[in-house]
Amino acid sequence: MKLISDKEELKQKFLEVVNYLFERGEMLKAFRVINEAPSLIEESKEVLELQNAIRERLTALAHLQNEGNINGKLYKGFVDPFDVEGIVKFQKLQQEVQRLGLKRLVDIGCYTGWIGRNLNLLNVAVHGIDVHPIVLFYAGIASAGTLATFEYLPAEKLGFSHPLTYDGAVVFDVLEHVFDPKIVIKIIEDSVKEDGWLFYNIPHPEAEHTSTRFANPEEREHLHSFSETKLKELFEGRKNLKIEIIDNEEGCKNWWVQYQI
Repeated sequence: MKLISDKEELKQKFLEVVNYLFERGEMLKAFRVINEAPSLIEESKEVLELQNAIRERLTALAHLQNEGNINGKLYKGFVDPFDVEGIVKFQKLQQEVQRLGLKRLVDIGCYTGWIGRNLNLLNVAVHGIDVHPIVLFYAGIASAGTLATFEYLPAEKLGFSHPLTYDGAVVFDVLEHVFDPKIVIKIIEDSVKEDGWLFYNIPHPEAEHTSTRFANPEEREHLHSFSETKLKELFEGRKNLKIEIIDNEEGCKNWWVQYQI
């Protein structure tokens, strides 16, 4: 009887940890952990069901990143952020772009193109890339008459398609979505001219911990969560590296990372 009791306790504690990772923006870590379940419980129904659920969600997100849709359906509608000037990360980006005199940027994961349309007011040309073809079509219409341009292009192909092209790159809320951040960072950097700048906004682990936005497993999108230690490892050796915490919209903590090529 004691073995059964111990086994049940182990299973519940293990599932609690994996579910925490799955629900809080660390899906790849959750998948790695559940694939290394203790032998005593690795064949239990609950462990196998959760393993399959995580695998299915990761497969759907991989398809989204490759095709721009899930099961042939557009994932989100065309909605700009409310009160752009009130968004802390955008205010900070505007300040840095003006301070550094940058005139040509690439916006990775541009979605509706709101960054390009708003930086157009500062006479800054922004080329937005994304994998949502229908949203990009509407972004182009909404940006007619501005300096903003758009292209269907996965982040993983940017440096090959546009090498040494831009004064800077905007990478807002992207790294947590990609399967291999280190490779994506390098390919994005390859698109930026020597002495150009990169600007990242990344969710802070505290924001992931308190978030209830993705209570439904089919709405979960984040594959990674980044501690300060992890960010320092990712961006080690970059020139003029700055890593700081900003309080973004709704008071959520975010990482702001910027550096020079």
